[in-house]
Amino acid sequence: MKRQRKKQGDVKRVAIIGVDSSGKTTLLRELEKRLKHDKSYGFYQTSGYAKHGRFFKFLGRFFNKLSYNKKTTPRFVSHAGYTVTMPFARMVKEKDKRVVFFDRYAPLEINAFKEAYKLKKKKKLLPFFRFLTGTKDPDVVVLMRINPEKAMERIEKRGGKQFHESKEVLKKMQEAYEEEIKRLKEKGIKVIEIDSSKMTPEEEARKVLKELKRQV
Repeated sequence: MKRQRKKQGDVKRVAIIGVDSSGKTTLLRELEKRLKHDKSYGFYQTSGYAKHGRFFKFLGRFFNKLSYNKKTTPRFVSHAGYTVTMPFARMVKEKDKRVVFFDRYAPLEINAFKEAYKLKKKKKLLPFFRFLTGTKDPDVVVLMRINPEKAMERIEKRGGKQFHESKEVLKKMQEAYEEEIKRLKEKGIKVIEIDSSKMTPEEEARKVLKELKRQV
C-alpha cells in the first residue's frame, strides 16, 4: 500500500522564537538528534543561510544601507537572507512531513521587530518582507525566555557580536516577543514557554516533545 502523500496544508509548523543567544538553534539541534530517525519530522535552521556563501551577508548589508541607520536597524534587515529564502526552503523542508520545526519564524519576527522598533506601516521594506514570508501563524510556538544580561554573556562568549546585539535591544525584543505571545494565545495557538537560563537543552527538548504529544 502506497504511503499517502501529505498535503502542504496538513503540515504542523512549530516555531522556536526568542532573542539572540536564547538557545533556539541549540534546542532545534537537540530535537533533531532525538527525532532524526522519524522521517515525518523536518527541521529548518533559519540561520543556516550564512553557511552557503557570502551572497546573503552582502544582501543583508545592502538592505541595511538602503533604508535604515545602524542605531535603529531591525534584525530582519541584516538577516535578509533567511527571510528571503524562507518560503522556498519551507517548500523543500515540508515535503512529506507531518511536523516541521523552525529556529525562527519570519512572520513572527517581523511582527516583533515592528513592535520593538515602533515601525510604521509606511516603512517601504515591511510590505516587501511580508509578501515574501506570508503572514500565516505557526501551529505551535516555543518561546525561549532569557535574561538580557545572560544573553549578552553568551553573545560575548561566542564572539562576533553584531551591531544590533546590545542589552537595550535584547530587552526591547524580549518585550516585543511577549506581546506577540499574548496575541497568539488570544487566537488559541499553543505556546510552550521555556526558561533557557535554568534548563539544559535535553530538559528543554523533553518538555517540548511532551507538550507536542497533545497537539500533533
